[in-house]
Amino acid sequence: MNANRELAGFGAANLGSGLSSGMVVNGSLSQTAVNGGAGAKSQVSGLVVAVLVIITLLFLTGLFELLLETTLASVVIAAVIELVDIGSLRRLYGVWTARPAEIYGHPLEPTSLLRSPPC
Repeated sequence: MNANRELAGFGAANLGSGLSSGMVVNGSLSQTAVNGGAGAKSQVSGLVVAVLVIITLLFLTGLFELLLETTLASVVIAAVIELVDIGSLRRLYGVWTARPAEIYGHPLEPTSLLRSPPC
């Protein structure tokens, strides 16, 4: 599954929806990541997930009542972590911090917010 193709599909669907006065089309990259990690090969996996979510909401909600929100958030983060490209983030950080430093000097670097102010 390709996240870029999914985003392009959502963009095209939202464009068509906007031109025809329809509702906004939305999706979840974390759902794509989980499906891809589970080995899903077709859209039938979305139907299976929908049925399982309905069953969970109807019969298993009590099991999730006492869980902390941080626990539930960690499940989402664990599913989405595959979509993060650390190497690209490092390169982007290097480009972002080098350019303002060349133009304006070091006080305007994004990392300057972490430094203590001069006395």
